[in-house]
Amino acid sequence: MSKPIQTNIEIYGQVFTIRTEPDEEKNLQRVATEVNEFLRELSRKGAVPLHRLALMAAFQYAYELDITRNCQGISKELTEEMNKKIDDIIGKLQDALEQE
Repeated sequence: MSKPIQTNIEIYGQVFTIRTEPDEEKNLQRVATEVNEFLRELSRKGAVPLHRLALMAAFQYAYELDITRNCQGISKELTEEMNKKIDDIIGKLQDALEQE
């Protein structure tokens, strides 16, 4: 296993430092870009407080994840692997938020 690195992601004008495995950095940046674009799209629909945008984005992504998890043909092992990776990412985001 490689040594974890620190990387910065920017979401909606806020920069977060996250510890990650080097091979996960590109995916974290891609997801941060997607979330950032999603939040900007939501904000174009009117003046919405940031915390409401974040909650709506979290709900949308949780809903999409739920659909993916429940698709037929996905093995239990793959679902468990996805859950572990998601839990790891959530933990890293929580750590980054606590550092602020």
